[in-house]
Order: sequence, then structure tokens, then C-alpha cells
Amino acid sequence: MTAGVCCRRSMDSSNVRMMRWLPQASLLAHPKTRLFISHCGLNAIFEAAHYGVPVLAMPLSADQHNHAAKVSQSDVLPRYL
Repeated sequence: MTAGVCCRRSMDSSNVRMMRWLPQASLLAHPKTRLFISHCGLNAIFEAAHYGVPVLAMPLSADQHNHAAKVSQSDVLPRYL
């Protein structure tokens, strides 16, 4: 990929959209949101729990690993098995 250019790969799936930025709370509040792929920052976890959206945890650093572990043990967030 060219430096500074994000998300230019073509995709066959019509139900996935890649964007540089969008309001996270609006995304989570949307009725068609089925899964939230998150780095597990604290605000992201709180917002996902508030809107009842399952989280696919992909922690990167610091306290995110601890948050991801808590999400996996949580009864607050819905799960897809």
C-alpha cells in the first residue's frame, strides 16, 4: 500500500466497510452493528457494554490486555459462540 493511504484494497463482501474514521458511539448504536473489533481501550469497552454489542478483542499494549481478559469473562457483553 502507498504510505498515507488506508483501506484501498478491493473487497468482495458488500457487508463490510472500511473507513478512516467515524463516530464510535454512532457505530455501536446502529441496529445493524453485529460485532465490534476493538483494541479494548476502556472507553471502547464501556460503549460496547452500553449498546450491548459483542466485542472481538485485539489488545495492542498496556492495560488493553487486562481489559480484554475482563471482557472475555464478562456477563455484561453478549457473546457469539
